[in-house]
Amino acid sequence: MNKKFITIVALVALAAASRFLPFAPNFSPMGAVALFAGAFIANRYLAVALPLIALFISDFFIGFYGAGMIPVYIATALFSVIGMLVTNKNNPVSIIGSSLLGSILFFLITNFVFVYTADNTLYPHTFAGVLESYFGAIPFFKNSVKGDLLYTTVLFGSFYLLSINVPFLKEEKA
Repeated sequence: MNKKFITIVALVALAAASRFLPFAPNFSPMGAVALFAGAFIANRYLAVALPLIALFISDFFIGFYGAGMIPVYIATALFSVIGMLVTNKNNPVSIIGSSLLGSILFFLITNFVFVYTADNTLYPHTFAGVLESYFGAIPFFKNSVKGDLLYTTVLFGSFYLLSINVPFLKEEKA
């Protein structure tokens, strides 16, 4: 393993560990972790697997949440794929846009699937129920966007600042 890869994994682990801090519901580092891994880890399988492993480990300690886990893991993997598409990792507009795209897709996927799970007793299993779920989840969506943007800024910004001063971090991908 090279030093750049170890640095990236350390940043991912630190961000994922912050999931244990007491924040508002859905204010989480995991979307940013997946976006960052997708952007900087050359091995595509590892870029998807590493955030999912971090999510699973933290879920193990925080608690599993039934059928709702599947769409969360799929949407997190999608964040990694979006990260793979970030072509200019030093362009704040590209990075913020990717983070917002991931947040929106995460929101749409998880709330749509939630309506049709056995865990759902709040909304009817209809299109109207899906819309009601989306409207009911707006406060959680706001927290997700805030968390994704904050952690994306911290991860990409930290890596950028480190790469200015640490020569081996200037390589293309780990």
